[in-house]
Amino acid sequence: MEQNLVQGNKYLIKRSDTVSMIEVLVITETSYKFKYESGVSDWTTREHFHSWYTIIEDVTNYGIGEIPSKESTKTMVNFETCSICHGKGTIPDNISTAKTKPCPLCMGNKIVPKYT
Repeated sequence: MEQNLVQGNKYLIKRSDTVSMIEVLVITETSYKFKYESGVSDWTTREHFHSWYTIIEDVTNYGIGEIPSKESTKTMVNFETCSICHGKGTIPDNISTAKTKPCPLCMGNKIVPKYT
């Protein structure tokens, strides 16, 4: 049974045991253009889509937002010198033959995020 899709709406679709979300970008007489969860856009014929996939439900109004891309999620973090090793990256260890071990706070990185 062919369900009518609406341009601009988002749908949960199922193929075998895999469920994913698509957004309908363009509808023509014979084809659909979808944007998949991964961000990939692709054309497919109506016959191919309806023979391979089952539409579970329209999720347009459920408030499922776009997953932000890595470029749009930039955060500024201030760092400070580690307060345990004082920026050396190691602390004394009397058990090992090296006499030092990596700092348990900064793990040898010599800096830690600054908490304000």
